[in-house]
Amino acid sequence: ENYDMKAADVLSEMAGLYSVSDPIKSLKIGLEARKIFDEIGPELMPSINNLGNIGEGFYSLAQNDSLIKEINIPEIPKTKQQLLNQAEIYLQKSILFSKKQDVQQAILYYSGVLSEVQAYKGDYKSAFANLQFKFKYRDSLFSQENKNAIAKLESEKEILQLKNINEKKSILNRILIGSAIVLILFSIMGYRNFRNK
Repeated sequence: ENYDMKAADVLSEMAGLYSVSDPIKSLKIGLEARKIFDEIGPELMPSINNLGNIGEGFYSLAQNDSLIKEINIPEIPKTKQQLLNQAEIYLQKSILFSKKQDVQQAILYYSGVLSEVQAYKGDYKSAFANLQFKFKYRDSLFSQENKNAIAKLESEKEILQLKNINEKKSILNRILIGSAIVLILFSIMGYRNFRNK
C-alpha cells in the first residue's frame, strides 16, 4: 500500500509537470494516478489535489479547440461539452472530499475553479452560487482567524497588565518594608536617646 501511495504521488506530480507543456499527457497521467488513489484512499489529501487538478485539466482542454482535435486517449472525452462536464464532476468530488477532510485551501481554490467552469458552460446561476460560497467561506475563515488573533492579543494584554500590577505591588512592598525598617531604626535610636538622657 505504501508503494502504491508513492506511485500515485509520483504520477500526480508528473501530471503537474506536464500540465502546461502537454495538457493531454498531463490529464492521462493524472487519471492513472486517480485509479491508484481510488484503491488506497480517494479522500486522502494527495488524492483530493489530484482530483482537482484533473478537473482543471479537463477545463483547460475544453478551452482549447486545437487540443480537443488532438485527443486520442479513450479516457478523455473528445467534445468541449463532455470535457466541461468531466471538469465539473472532478472539481465537485475534490470539493466534497476537501469538506470532509476540512482542507480549507482546497475548498477555497477548487470552488473558484468550479465557478469558472460553470460560467464557461453558461450555467451562471451555479457559477454565482459557487463563487458566493467561496467568498462566504473565505470570509468566515478570515473572520475566525481574526477572532483568534484578537483573543490572543487580548490575553497578551491581560498578561502584561497582570505583570504591571505585580511589578507595582512588588515596588510598593519594597517601599513598605523599607519604610518599616527606617521606622524601626528611628524608634530604636529614639529609645536609646531617651534612655541616655
